[in-house]
Amino acid sequence: MKNRMSVIDIRAIVAELKEQIIGMRLANLYDINPKTYLLKFAKTDLKVHVLAESGIRIHSTDFERDKSRMPSHFVLKIRKYIRAKRLENLEQVGVDRIVDFTFGTEEKAFHLIIEFYAKGNVVLTDHQYKIIALLRTHSKEAESGLFAVGEIYPMTSKRHFEPITKHSLALTIKTALDEKEKELLKGPTVVEGNTKQKGNLNSLILKNVLTNNLEYGSGFVEHCLLLADIISPNLNLLDAKQEKTKQLLNEIDSVLNNQNESHTILDKLTEYFKMADDFILKIKTEKQRGFIILKETVKTKQLEEVTVENPFTKSDQLNENSNEGSSSTDPLPITELNELQLKQIEMMKEEKRLDIKRVQYEDFTPILFEQVKRKLPTNPEQEIKVIEFESFDKCADEFFSAIEAKRIENQKQNVESTVEKKVLKVKKEQELKLQELQKSTDKYERIASLIKKYYEMVDQAIQVICTAIAQAQPWETIKQIIKEHRDVDPIARMIQKLKLETSQITIILPPPGLENEEDEDDEEEEKEEPTKIDIDISLSAHANAAHYYSLRKKSAENKEKASHASKKAIKKTEQKSTESAKKQQIKSDITIRRKRFWFEKFYWFITSENYLVLGGRDAQQNELIVKRYMRKGDIYVHADVHGASSCIIKNPTGEPIPPLSLQEAGMFCVCRSAAWDSKVMTAGYWVYDHQVSKTAPSGEYLTTGSFMIRGKKNYLPPAPLVMGFTIMFKVDESCIPNHLEERKPRMNAEEALTYLNNGGMENIEFDETESTTTGTYEEETVVSGTDKSGPTKDENVIDDNVVNHNPKVTDEEVLEIIEEKPSEEEISPTEKKKGLSAKDKKILKQLKKRGIDEKEAKEMILFGNLPDEFKQQEKQEKQENSLEKEESHKNVPAQKPKGMKQGKWKKLKTKYADQDEEERQLMIELIGNKPKDKKKEKEPEKKVKEEEIRKKQKEQEEIKRVLEEENIPYMDEEDKEKLTEIDSLTGQPRDDDIFLFAIPVCAPYSCLKSYKYKVKLVPGNQKRGKAGKDALSIIRTESRGDARIEACLKAIEENDITATMVGNCRIATASSKKSNFGKPKSKKTTPKVPPEEKDL
Repeated sequence: MKNRMSVIDIRAIVAELKEQIIGMRLANLYDINPKTYLLKFAKTDLKVHVLAESGIRIHSTDFERDKSRMPSHFVLKIRKYIRAKRLENLEQVGVDRIVDFTFGTEEKAFHLIIEFYAKGNVVLTDHQYKIIALLRTHSKEAESGLFAVGEIYPMTSKRHFEPITKHSLALTIKTALDEKEKELLKGPTVVEGNTKQKGNLNSLILKNVLTNNLEYGSGFVEHCLLLADIISPNLNLLDAKQEKTKQLLNEIDSVLNNQNESHTILDKLTEYFKMADDFILKIKTEKQRGFIILKETVKTKQLEEVTVENPFTKSDQLNENSNEGSSSTDPLPITELNELQLKQIEMMKEEKRLDIKRVQYEDFTPILFEQVKRKLPTNPEQEIKVIEFESFDKCADEFFSAIEAKRIENQKQNVESTVEKKVLKVKKEQELKLQELQKSTDKYERIASLIKKYYEMVDQAIQVICTAIAQAQPWETIKQIIKEHRDVDPIARMIQKLKLETSQITIILPPPGLENEEDEDDEEEEKEEPTKIDIDISLSAHANAAHYYSLRKKSAENKEKASHASKKAIKKTEQKSTESAKKQQIKSDITIRRKRFWFEKFYWFITSENYLVLGGRDAQQNELIVKRYMRKGDIYVHADVHGASSCIIKNPTGEPIPPLSLQEAGMFCVCRSAAWDSKVMTAGYWVYDHQVSKTAPSGEYLTTGSFMIRGKKNYLPPAPLVMGFTIMFKVDESCIPNHLEERKPRMNAEEALTYLNNGGMENIEFDETESTTTGTYEEETVVSGTDKSGPTKDENVIDDNVVNHNPKVTDEEVLEIIEEKPSEEEISPTEKKKGLSAKDKKILKQLKKRGIDEKEAKEMILFGNLPDEFKQQEKQEKQENSLEKEESHKNVPAQKPKGMKQGKWKKLKTKYADQDEEERQLMIELIGNKPKDKKKEKEPEKKVKEEEIRKKQKEQEEIKRVLEEENIPYMDEEDKEKLTEIDSLTGQPRDDDIFLFAIPVCAPYSCLKSYKYKVKLVPGNQKRGKAGKDALSIIRTESRGDARIEACLKAIEENDITATMVGNCRIATASSKKSNFGKPKSKKTTPKVPPEEKDL
């Protein structure tokens, strides 16, 4: 069976695909398996799916295939570069089995090169054929070097099509003969005394020589040899006795020696091989038909007699037919069906006929070869050997899809067989257990019935033993007496063994059908073996029978329980085996070590309004956070609690931060302090970035991690001591737009600013019950780090020596921290000049009109905490001033004119510096020197720019439409530039997301309400490592069934969990009771004791 495409097959496929997909955009790229990829091209209402298997095949397909839910990293990289790009060109590289897809033009072009020889490969390059990504890295010959990323793809080594000539044909055969003669001189290879031969050494078949040395393939070579009909394809070139061989060898020698003689054989062969060359050249321009050749002929009568079960027949109708005794082979009547149902049944028959044909698929070609024509049946109406298609592309799709369907069906059967084997094994084990329980039940019932039947004899035996024991006779004498009286006394004969240490005796009772010895002698052949029974001598015969009845009842109950348990065990094995079979099919590359974010070395979390909050683990990190990572517009958060870390809220936009994010940051700061261990609710506060300074008062110093805070401290409401553990997933770039609205701010900038400005000490009464207002308090304090230095005089000092949970600080990104000089904003208002400028006085009057006190207004002006309206006015004034300056400078030439002296140039600059453009134009008109109209020259440039803008807009609309059809969100380049690194993290995973890895996060529980997986943490006595494991086990139980999330959770390291967890906590989630912290539930539950056992 043909299993891969030849050079001619690929040439024909490329010619057809060119007409279909050039000019279309690549909507998406999927991986079916590690070597097979599906390229989806789209254009308006037309969609084409191209299937490419590395080293095997390429064609468009009309069949649906299961795509992997988690695309590989290779596919993600290709999507990044060429998705939504237009296909500009598609060509075969020379006469090699290589196809080159060109996406984009000029410097923005990318080449997707697929190789279909040997093991194959898929390579993505730029416009200069520099390799960006490839499926398989390998080293070629020593000349070409390494074939890897960063190297240049060897396009220069491609082979070009060369038409065959008589000289080249003769040279090909001659070189093959010379190589064979050298092999014969060497002799067979010897391995450990055994001659290892490869084929027949004394034969060299002409058909094999031409197939191996020419680019036509075996089918075309045999086709040309048969059409020439001058020489046999199986001619042995080493057999010099044959006349044809001699003639061919003589013609080869004469052609190579340039002798002008008649060359009958070579001329004929060259003629037909040139016909093959002409056909190959026609493939580029003409659409070729396709032919599938079958192994064996299929009779049309067999296809006509195909029958299917009627799916529209009612169940009661089937029962009537079965009761009447109709054979299953007879087709059911379909006279009562409508036209639509009849069509559906006919379609089912066609599918069955196609399945019969597909079993016989052997080869496919773009031309019907002569060797196939000769094997065609004489009656084509009755027998089928070849199936013809209108296009070769559809022919290849049908051939490979049939093979693929058969392979998938075999895989499913193997999976089903393994599942059945496991289920059968469990069934056998359960059946054996039930059989044993049934045997014990029957045994106890038989013993109880025998004791009940022969209760007089059993009572006599018990009485004999009890009287002997009552007479204080030794046990050995009792045994001896019983042995002596066995021949005479039936009671002694019945007693088999004494177990007096357990107050038991073993007796033998006959089967229930035999009562005396005479009956036993008469029916020796039919009698059963006697039963040995243990009798308790402390009980009567009836009591012993009742005891055995209770044992029978207990064993019967155990059997019922075991039967229920066996059914459950069989169901569980079926479910587990099917789940394991599904997991084998799912591919994931999540085990690769992930790249860590820069903020993971700190305490961190993302607020519910998408602000990143950082907190120091110790004094060094507190220093690093403030000095290196705090920028203008960021907020500093702290708490007046022992051990509270310095936290900052990153504000890349510069807009006012909403109060909800401030409150969540305050909770985070308080929970990361000593208040968590002492279980005391307290409040944090926040200040602006310019209020935090490293400059200490005169005569004093600040330790590492300590900072001066000048001005107002905005106090937050008391924070509840509730934290949450969650998992955030890093998604691919293509999935980010689906999650942009998850952490959207609940207040706009104006509302947030008014809310914060109205939260002064004068307007708020502090109360423990308040949770929404923000208080402010004016003081000058020192926020200190982990050093144990005492408080300075007249200042409030906070020591953070409890924050250090991990003394070893990572120095990967730590740079030298240089202390900056105190800026004007850091200087207290008393140190500034008391006088205000004219502009400041105007602003002060406007603020007073709004009802703001003079002191507060002055402070707002000095510290720059003005409303947005005043800030916008200042910006507009600055812009207007800058524009005026630019316009004044434009009037004067930027460079000194040639021939002008420097002094004169300076005078002109100062003279005409204040001249406007209108004045300049008036002066030029008065002089009569009118400049050339440059507007006319600029008009064509504007038109070109407008056309470019229109083209870009059209392209963006087209790309947006293509991606929307694929349910892929579209983002402009401007929106992509606004994205931050935390936008790719989500706590609400979707079914269509592509996960790269997962990160554990510990944050205030209030900001995790919308997250899918979360665990509530409160102060307790559990260590962070144990609590982290338990929390992760709870999340794993909740995420069962999703293989992608399970793979992400498995890849999380324990160090990451312990680093992010809060210490001394306990899990307070309701789901923790169900999962029981990962412990099995069966250990805690005690089995119920039946009432019969209690009585015993």
